[in-house]
Amino acid sequence: MKKIIAALFFLLPVITNALNIEVSTGSNSGKNYNIISIKDTEDIECVSQILAYDAHRYVCMSSAEGIGTLNDVNLNLVDIRYKKEEGRLFIVIIPKTRSKIYNTSSKLFNTEKALNNTTLKGKSFEILIDPSLDEFDPLPKKSLNFAPDFSSLLRPSIGALDLNKSPIAELNSNDIDAYLSIKKAFEADKFERVLLETDEALKRYPNSLFASEFNLLKMLSIDALLSRGDEFEDISYADIIKLAKAWLFNFPSDEAYSRVLYLLSKSYIKEGQLSDAGYTLDILLSEHKASTYSRLAQLDYADALYANGRAKDAIALYEEVLYNAKDIDTASRAALRLADTNIEKDKFDLAKQFVLKVLNANSEIFIAQQSKAISMAKAFKDKNMPDIAARIYESLLKNPNLNKNDDERILKDYGLTLIAAKESQKAYDALSKYKKDYPYGDYIEEVQKGLDGLLFDVKEADSAKLHEHYKSLIEKYQDGEIAQKAILADMKLSLEQKEYKNVLEYTQKARELKLQEGEKMLNKAALILAKDALKKRECSRVVNLVSNYEFDRLELAQFKLYDCFVQTARYADALALARAHKDDDSLIDRVEWLYRAADEELRAGDVEAALKASDDAISLGARIDHADVSNALFIRLKALLKLDKFNAAIQTINAIEQLKGEGARTLEAYDAVANYAATAKDFASSSTYSWRGIELAKKLGVKAYSPELDFIYATSLIRLSQTKDAVSWLKSMLATRLNPKDRDRAISLLGGAYLEDRQIDLAKSALNECANSNFESEFKAMCKSQLNILDIAK
Repeated sequence: MKKIIAALFFLLPVITNALNIEVSTGSNSGKNYNIISIKDTEDIECVSQILAYDAHRYVCMSSAEGIGTLNDVNLNLVDIRYKKEEGRLFIVIIPKTRSKIYNTSSKLFNTEKALNNTTLKGKSFEILIDPSLDEFDPLPKKSLNFAPDFSSLLRPSIGALDLNKSPIAELNSNDIDAYLSIKKAFEADKFERVLLETDEALKRYPNSLFASEFNLLKMLSIDALLSRGDEFEDISYADIIKLAKAWLFNFPSDEAYSRVLYLLSKSYIKEGQLSDAGYTLDILLSEHKASTYSRLAQLDYADALYANGRAKDAIALYEEVLYNAKDIDTASRAALRLADTNIEKDKFDLAKQFVLKVLNANSEIFIAQQSKAISMAKAFKDKNMPDIAARIYESLLKNPNLNKNDDERILKDYGLTLIAAKESQKAYDALSKYKKDYPYGDYIEEVQKGLDGLLFDVKEADSAKLHEHYKSLIEKYQDGEIAQKAILADMKLSLEQKEYKNVLEYTQKARELKLQEGEKMLNKAALILAKDALKKRECSRVVNLVSNYEFDRLELAQFKLYDCFVQTARYADALALARAHKDDDSLIDRVEWLYRAADEELRAGDVEAALKASDDAISLGARIDHADVSNALFIRLKALLKLDKFNAAIQTINAIEQLKGEGARTLEAYDAVANYAATAKDFASSSTYSWRGIELAKKLGVKAYSPELDFIYATSLIRLSQTKDAVSWLKSMLATRLNPKDRDRAISLLGGAYLEDRQIDLAKSALNECANSNFESEFKAMCKSQLNILDIAK
């Protein structure tokens, strides 16, 4: 075979000190071929696209630094195009006949299969352009002595396919321009333009190599527009859900997979589909646990849980992200979420610890969350922790892109907060800077007063200085007449400024000095705080205020107050409140209060009083439209069971069934009756109501009563000598996931059922399994005891 090889140097073999491109030509059996070599000291990224049955296009990307003007080249077998965009050089190679690309980065002396490197990145690539190339590798010879080769089973010739295994026949390189334009628009935050251009690009180039990028940038742009509060009739998070599902199906190996899963999870949350969001989060954590997007998804999911009242679960997720995130920004976000939750609970000492972690390690994160940071700083300042507030403001002022309005306001707050923190020199410097930068600013009077207060003892200054002045008088004159006037003046000023917590700080002093006017202000502030706490469901604060101050409790929401008494275990107060309202004018309210009184009487142990109150509630409710007496019926049921009036209890449960049907209250009633009957050894009744409870719980999807109802049912069957049914039921229980203790209990009952049925061998087998359990429980001991009895009987 005759071969002729010649080098073409007109293509600038050495373009720069780093990048080198050479084109060689040769002849094989009279047919010319080309070899294009591309080498660089840094990684080159090359992609290949099948354009037609035997035609490819290759795009290699390298740094454009130090490269001058390059002219496109047209040869017989190949065209070469150059394009510079945003510091990158795109080398587009369009063969006119069959071709193959090889990643030749691997060294021949360092690997046995140097040409089997199929990765898209490397420092050296060779492109062979030869009309005589076969589309597929030669088939192996058929004989007994051959190496296994299944490649022919993987590639039936169905024509040209793109990277997603779809047939294509398009020859167009303009998708590169489209991609670069869209990416540039995205990086410039021109998201509306991105949406328009991606739609156009996907129509014009449906099989483009950049299809995944087009769709990803489209999703990110929709998210950005919705996140910043823009209102559009044509887009919503439902669009991202639809796009993300299609993207995940079409590009399962894309490096942005975890990012799209995060977008999908976030969109589910925004659409209120928490179960779908949780499922997506599970995929992220199981398959992409190391990804930053998995942790970001956890944060979003935790926010949704917190907003839906599942604070405990949310806090657990925040803590998991904080202590397991790989990057500092994500960990900082989690720390700030934990700080927020503790601020809401008025646990500022704990919140301070989390904020200090961020301030010390990554204070720049506050710049990205400016609005939240300002609110947090204000909260700390209001909580008399100005040192923390000042550091947050200081972090915000380091933002080089801070607009003038924000800079002016934050600088003012920073200076005034430093005054409260007793950092006089820093406060003076900050307020002086404000005066210099904003001589006609909106806060110039406030700033000037702050400066004056730093330099002089001004009695007629702002309220903060007045407070300080009053406190200095109180400290100076102790309990004298002037001190008493200062106390009242400071309390009055705080009351006018709605700083009610500050008013209560004088509680001890005002009472020690027997200041009647001060006592009135204390009670007024306490009432306002109690109303606010009641709205926020802060029951501990409500009860504390009600217990320590004298004000008209009727001004509080009475049902909420009752709930707070119960929540804080102030049952005597709850009972007293319920009794006080049993004769309310509103008949519907009276039914509710009678039910609550019955509940508290029962809790207090006065069963007869509970029964009477519940009967009164039922009797009154029967005469009122829309009155719900189901709660009263349930209290009556419990009272009757405590009084061992089982027949009357059965009548009551029938009434509950008629009223509530197959509801949660009916299930609760079945559970109460089943437990009572089992304790009373009325196994016929316990089997009936435990079975009803099991069936209803299954319909409602409630697991709170399992497996206790199952055990009652199985025990009742055994005691009723229905051992076969009991064995079948217990086996079905053992087929489910039981905790070790419940499993021992089930096996113990199974052994007992076999004994009852005189199946001694099966009984021993079950009892041995129970006795050999790794978990220590009373049921294991019972199994051992029964085995000993069987051995003795033998």
